[in-house]
Amino acid sequence: MSSEAASQILKIIDQAELTAPQIQGNLAVSGIVDTSAELYNGIVSTQIALELGNMKVEETGHVPSLRFFAEEPTLIRCGEGVLGGGKQDRIIAESTVVEGHRNLNVFCIEAGRWEHSQGEWLHTNTPISMRKAILEGRNQQHVWSMVQQILSSWGVRSGTSALGELYAHFGHEFERFVSRFKWSDDDIGMIVTVDGKVLGVEIFGDKMGLRRDYTAILKESYAPLALRGTVREMTYQEINSGISDFLSELHSGQRRAQIVHHEGSLAYACVV
Repeated sequence: MSSEAASQILKIIDQAELTAPQIQGNLAVSGIVDTSAELYNGIVSTQIALELGNMKVEETGHVPSLRFFAEEPTLIRCGEGVLGGGKQDRIIAESTVVEGHRNLNVFCIEAGRWEHSQGEWLHTNTPISMRKAILEGRNQQHVWSMVQQILSSWGVRSGTSALGELYAHFGHEFERFVSRFKWSDDDIGMIVTVDGKVLGVEIFGDKMGLRRDYTAILKESYAPLALRGTVREMTYQEINSGISDFLSELHSGQRRAQIVHHEGSLAYACVV
């Protein structure tokens, strides 16, 4: 992990205000508040860019690479998936801001297909455990193994071993589970705790970034892991203790951190 990224993220959290955790069973979300942050910094999300047709994705002929064309600055986060529009579903291996065209490293999350399907590229997030594996430097074989483990844990059968089948089968259940969570107007990020342990931190460079992706990230990255646990109601004491442990781990280099800047300003940061 980058010690510089960890130091910057610790500084952001230290200077921010943390909201009281919202709790739903074993999942808790603590907002990271920065009243001085701008509402919108001109960077759009991958999902919106794809939906509006302002981003195109093309095969390069190589499994671990895709070519992205973005008409405006677009935040692409490590762990985001693009599904259905190419020869395989993929997961993005690096967080960056793309404007113009650029080839990005990806991992395959659909082992049983190498042919074009009908339709456009669609967007999803993937379980936070997938992002952790990528930031730890795991290889393609490990990612395929994780896909199989996740599908098996949910009893999902996929003819092409596609992670996207998880959301096709259980997306509505995940969405119902996280529907009670809301952001506040000044939130730029969130600390997400499952079973008393911080699984991830998401921080955006503006307030609009979190609002755009808040529900989708919780639904697709964290709900699949939370709902495989005990789903018992956590206490505030457990959550606060988990956050304290997390900050110590981040400070001592035990956590993976990543930060993205665009034109000298923060675009996105995450910790797993």
